[in-house]
Amino acid sequence: MTWTNVTTDGTTVYGLSAIPAGAYAQANVCVSENSGAWTQASAGTLTDGGTIDFRVGYIPQSGWVQTKVGNVYALNQLTSSVPITATNPYFSLVGTGGTAGLVSYGSGYDFSLAAGDLGETQVSPNLWLVNQSHTPIHYYERFNQTLRNTTKTAITTGLDSLTKPACATNPCVFTIEGNVISAASSPWTIGANEQIIILVNGNVTISSDITITSGGFFALIVNGNITIDPTVTTLNGMYIASTDTFTGTFSSGAGTTQLTVLGSVIADEFSLQRDLGALNDSTPGEFFELDPQLLFTMPEALKEAPYVWQEVAP
Repeated sequence: MTWTNVTTDGTTVYGLSAIPAGAYAQANVCVSENSGAWTQASAGTLTDGGTIDFRVGYIPQSGWVQTKVGNVYALNQLTSSVPITATNPYFSLVGTGGTAGLVSYGSGYDFSLAAGDLGETQVSPNLWLVNQSHTPIHYYERFNQTLRNTTKTAITTGLDSLTKPACATNPCVFTIEGNVISAASSPWTIGANEQIIILVNGNVTISSDITITSGGFFALIVNGNITIDPTVTTLNGMYIASTDTFTGTFSSGAGTTQLTVLGSVIADEFSLQRDLGALNDSTPGEFFELDPQLLFTMPEALKEAPYVWQEVAP
């Protein structure tokens, strides 16, 4: 675009605010004053009789992740390219209690696709962002020890197409040795009076939705990886992927529909792969929301795990 006869007193600064069309995000903006050298900036000084030229670069808006209410911690880098055109352009949304979660990171963060902008103002409406590191924990071993005195039932068959195990007593703690795949055509619904905990010494692939009726509880604790099939859209409960080498990965699957997790997720590593295409500019590929009800429906056996409460400055 070109404008002529623009008002200036010889020192007036003009800036460019560009909003991309479609599923794109603004990347670099460069400016040249009076045909001089190009520098990375979105504003320049217009001299009397002079010219300002802008070059704007766009890149496709990639898939991104959003959370609500719950705290988020990353041992190393925390990245989510939140678009400014999103319905709610924040990484962490405010819940019914009136605040967003506390977001903390170990080595760095980036909530923007724009070069030179880390998106600090897009972390949450509360702007709660903390640089903090914790010692890694092998959560599978920790919870395995916590549940050592609990009656367990071993599942040894049907591991290549596992349906929801029947639960007659609470809590129902099941153990599996080896890799397991849930049945693709049989979504799991945890009943209102069911408390199901599954300990898997191996990798797990979740092939269908898992939901919880109000009052129920579900936890999947894995000594390995948790991989979500791209067709899965809803998960309720606690999901933990951890190994003694701290390489347990929670993978959302390279799907084109949003994955919504109502509960909590702990993993040594995350591989978030959902890409909604044209919807990326408004909608996150993965959406994680803390479910406080799990704190009340959680079996007493799990509550024995030690916790350290420490006040941190937002």
